[in-house]
Amino acid sequence: MADVLILLMGHSIAMKIDLKAAFEKKYHRIMQRKALTGRLGVRVTEYQNQD
Repeated sequence: MADVLILLMGHSIAMKIDLKAAFEKKYHRIMQRKALTGRLGVRVTEYQNQD
C-alpha cells in the first residue's frame, strides 16, 4: 500500500497537482450530500434510489 501512496505522490508532484486542495474540494462536496441509511448502514452517495 505504501508503494501506491509513493507512486501517487510522485505523479502529483510531476503533474503539479495540489493533493491537499483536491482532497479538500472533494471532502467539501461529499459533506454536502444527504446521508442514506440502508441495510448495510449509513452511506453518503450521489446515487438516487428510484423506488
